[in-house]
Amino acid sequence: PGGARVVSSGGRAAIEGFRDGIAARGGRSVARVENVDVRAPKRDGLRLHGGGYEVSSVVVQDAGRDGITLGGRDFRCHGSRASRSGRFGFQIDGRNAIVGRPLAGNVAEDGGNDGFHLMGSGHRLAVAESRRNRRDGITVRGSGFELTACTATGNGIDGISGEGGDLGFFNNRADDNGRNGLVVSGVRLVDGGGNAGSGNRGEGQQRPAIQCAIDGTPCKP
Repeated sequence: PGGARVVSSGGRAAIEGFRDGIAARGGRSVARVENVDVRAPKRDGLRLHGGGYEVSSVVVQDAGRDGITLGGRDFRCHGSRASRSGRFGFQIDGRNAIVGRPLAGNVAEDGGNDGFHLMGSGHRLAVAESRRNRRDGITVRGSGFELTACTATGNGIDGISGEGGDLGFFNNRADDNGRNGLVVSGVRLVDGGGNAGSGNRGEGQQRPAIQCAIDGTPCKP
């Protein structure tokens, strides 16, 4: 009732070598996934779609496509990591997800595309770390998002990028990325302060790198 619970209580569980590590679709297909390592899935580590579920302390390594891809509504993901994913470390879609919390953020590193790729509406991304991914550290495409205390370091293109409406940015950093730091555009964007970027190199573009700008305006201190 309420969905499957995939929880390891006596040490970490491991799922290794399957096409997908854990896949679930449907409003009550899954309720919780916790303390699980997924190693070298041929496609996705986690691919979940539903409502109100929670992902906690999941580590995905060497996914052929996406490390952790989550959709639906009102779900949560914290304390998890995706390393060396073929495409996205974390792909988040749907509505009203809470991704990361104080002392339990999520990490995407060394992926083949974006570290965090967010679509949909109403998501809250906090304490995300995205580093050394081939393309962008964090990309947003949607409305009603808030990004708080996220960092993007050493990614191949932009640190934090995207576009949308009613987006809020608070205390984020983007440093030492290949092209720009934090650069987003759209309508009704909010610079809540504390956003910054440094050491971004502007590779492959004729103008200097943008270190930190929200809808064309330099970020507030």
